[in-house]
Amino acid sequence: VCEASEERNKRLEVKSTPSAQRRLTSYCSTKRVTLKESEISKIKDLQAQWVCQSIRPFSIVEDSGLRRLIQECISIGVRYGNINVDQVLRGADTTATYVSKLADQHRARISEEIREPLENDAITFCPDMWSDPVRQVSYLGITTTFVNDRFEFRSYDLCCSPFEEDDKTAESIAEGLEKVQHC
Repeated sequence: VCEASEERNKRLEVKSTPSAQRRLTSYCSTKRVTLKESEISKIKDLQAQWVCQSIRPFSIVEDSGLRRLIQECISIGVRYGNINVDQVLRGADTTATYVSKLADQHRARISEEIREPLENDAITFCPDMWSDPVRQVSYLGITTTFVNDRFEFRSYDLCCSPFEEDDKTAESIAEGLEKVQHC
């Protein structure tokens, strides 16, 4: 009976695709554990070293994207055991290339999505300006908002770039917008 069951499971594995079948761990919530004081201290030391040596803001350790990334790394570690971080995380060039590919895909999707609102003059483009007091840089961005054909409100940040004009007069903002539309 066991051999027949193993053979059946092998056939099921071959037929299923990774995206079609969820792992059992995906149905479980994360486990609550109490770490040893030495483990907590080691993590705090590594966080402090990273923040200080890389000159990162303290708030970066609370970033939801970083926490999702680390949680996924922990989940992979649970499945495969202790593996080298370089097998999991990709380098800057790979990440930049992938972000560029994703940006192109999203631009194409957004361009298609705004076509109908544009044709019907049912879309708003709004410039936005703000400053980073730490870096002493002003930014200019463009956001679009509209309601699609399924009556869903949509808002997209189309671009953002440093605002390098001399002042913030209407003429300077118009010049900045001309530059931004090419990003």
